[in-house]
Amino acid sequence: MGYDVKLIANESARKQVKTVEYYHGHPKFRYVPGFAPVGVLIFGDNVMNVAFGERPVAVITTSKLISESYRKFFYNMWKIAKK
Repeated sequence: MGYDVKLIANESARKQVKTVEYYHGHPKFRYVPGFAPVGVLIFGDNVMNVAFGERPVAVITTSKLISESYRKFFYNMWKIAKK
């Protein structure tokens, strides 16, 4: 069973993404100007927030209500993001 992976990144990261061979053709990327939060993964009823730093931190919230809210936000951003 595979996952349909979609990522939204900052427009400023477009060149960097294109240099990573792993990303060629998979997953699907779209870009937004300015700031897009990094480290938010939505899977099932779970939302994982990741802060990357010297000591990365991850927090998983399991809530149907919260995951649906994040998912709606993501797909609204996906509509306005550019390929």
